[in-house]
Amino acid sequence: MNRFVLRVVFVGLLVTVLAVFSCGPEEERGVEPASCGEITDWQGCQGAEACGWLIQSCDGEVGASCMPAAEATVSAGCRALETQDCHEQESGATCSPNACRWLPPGCGLEGDYPLDGLTCVPLMECTPGAEDECPEGLQCYPFTWDPCAGSECEACGAHEHSCFPPVSE
Repeated sequence: MNRFVLRVVFVGLLVTVLAVFSCGPEEERGVEPASCGEITDWQGCQGAEACGWLIQSCDGEVGASCMPAAEATVSAGCRALETQDCHEQESGATCSPNACRWLPPGCGLEGDYPLDGLTCVPLMECTPGAEDECPEGLQCYPFTWDPCAGSECEACGAHEHSCFPPVSE
C-alpha cells in the first residue's frame, strides 16, 4: 500500500517539516522509535511510521540519518537542505524530502530540462519567465518525470515546472 505522511515538529521557534513516503511491506512500519537509529537506508527509514530520514548540511558536508520522527530536528551549527541544494545530490539517500523529490526521467517534450537518470528535483513549482520564483542561480524550466516507474501503470510522463541550474547553450 502506497501512502504519504507529513509530520510537522515544533521545537521552540524552529519548525521542521518531515515528509515520509512509505511503500514498504506492512511489517517495516511497526518499528519502535527507539529502533530508528538502527536503520541505515533511506527506504527502510521512510517505510517505518515512527521514523524520519533527516538530511542536513554541516560545514559543507551532507549527512543523513534515520531518527524518531518526533526528534528529527537539525543539529546546532547545521542547516536543513534547501531547494538550491537539490541539484547537488547524487542519490535518493541525500535528496531531502523536505525540499526535493527523487524522480526518474519520463518521456519528455522538446524544450524540457534534461533529467539524466534519477534526479533530485526541487519540491517547488514555478512559472517559466518569472525571475523571482527560483533561488539565485536557478531558472524555471519545464521537465517530465515518470510517475509509473516501478509500477504497472501506462503513463510515461508527468509534466511540471521547477527550478534548475541554467542549461548551457
